[in-house]
Amino acid sequence: MSLVFCHTADWHLGRTLHGASLELAHRRFLAWLVEVIVARAVDVLVVAGDVFDRSVPPAGAEALFYGFLAELSRAAPGVQVIVIAGNHDGPARLSAPAPLLERLGGAARMPVRIFGSLGLDARGRIDPAAALVPLTTRDGALAGHLVAVPFLRPSDLSRVAVADADQPDTPLSRPGEPLARCEEPRCASERLVRDLVAHAIAATGQRSLLMAAGHGLVRGARLSPESERPLLGGDEAALSVEAFPRELAYVAMGHLHLAQGLDGGRLRYAGAPLPLAFSERAYPHQVVVGTARDGAVALEAVHVPPFVELVRIEGEGGEALDVETAIARLGAMTPCVNERWVQVRVRVPSPRPALRRELGEALAPSGARLVSVDLERAGDAALVPVSSSAYAELAPDAVLARVWSSVSREPLPEALTRALHEAWREAQLEQDDVLAGLPEASGGESADLEVAS
Repeated sequence: MSLVFCHTADWHLGRTLHGASLELAHRRFLAWLVEVIVARAVDVLVVAGDVFDRSVPPAGAEALFYGFLAELSRAAPGVQVIVIAGNHDGPARLSAPAPLLERLGGAARMPVRIFGSLGLDARGRIDPAAALVPLTTRDGALAGHLVAVPFLRPSDLSRVAVADADQPDTPLSRPGEPLARCEEPRCASERLVRDLVAHAIAATGQRSLLMAAGHGLVRGARLSPESERPLLGGDEAALSVEAFPRELAYVAMGHLHLAQGLDGGRLRYAGAPLPLAFSERAYPHQVVVGTARDGAVALEAVHVPPFVELVRIEGEGGEALDVETAIARLGAMTPCVNERWVQVRVRVPSPRPALRRELGEALAPSGARLVSVDLERAGDAALVPVSSSAYAELAPDAVLARVWSSVSREPLPEALTRALHEAWREAQLEQDDVLAGLPEASGGESADLEVAS
């Protein structure tokens, strides 16, 4: 029996880029994704986290998500949908409608499973059975199983540590392997993943296809600067490829926006389907379609059309342009068919209050939109954005580096960067916990799979 699955992640519904909303591009992407699922007779859709950009997404973003599910149930009855939470998603918020969706999904012949967090048993411990999902074809035939591992938060890892203290001799997924004490985040994460897979192997007897879906950082993968939110523990807490036992035929990962594969492609990041920062404008934006048959998985990248095009106007080496050259470059741009957003880097010898209006007027005939101006003043050590909205698109350490370089010629001290990371992670965790409990305020074309080296 064969099973066709579609792996996607990191939609970030509700995202803005320098104040400009990506809603129209997201709407077009989701409509395109329905077409791909129908055309390729997909049996299972796996969304590996970061469905939304914030713990409490705006109403429009939630409407997009649930509207997509409604349209998919109409266009492709029988398709199974599995969604796990990412580090941007609020676990409680994402999983709140799960019981309703499961019940309605049965009526509409589109089973939907949402995993905001790991399920617990009656003793308050992680229940591995709750993470195991049967994979079915559109006609309801069992074709395999998937281990769903949403983004692991400190509360999840603390439960692993408690389990270790109570059961120090519990074996891991590999028989005879000694149990390591889970005092470090990476150790606890790897122990948890292996235990979940070990339970799946024991429960299914490896009689059929076994896959997993996760969200987080795996060592050896390439990160996207200016885009991905730092994770608790950083590189030190990143999982190893070995944390995912070889019994898993495919591991569908989310979090990294650059599509890439590890371990010969067995573990894969689908990548963000849309560019979410100007640093991502040249990435291969795609979803992954796999066909599992006789224990083997064949993969194909289906490239997402450019629903929004990001263009950066700058010198050949990335340096800022003088005003006249920047205006000439903007004025020479050809008319655009799809949405085109432009960022320009400009150097000025003295204050020029009307600069943004001048640049916008030069760009107007092409139909593109000027969303960001990076301004370098004479004598500056680094580019300083004109508007504070530009800082909102940068990781905290990138903001600190820009500010530091504007007042000092020395490199940013490593100790200061590490201190910022720790403070940022603690603040973000506190913010996610608070926001998750608050009510909302009113207010394609295919090609061979690309692997980044």
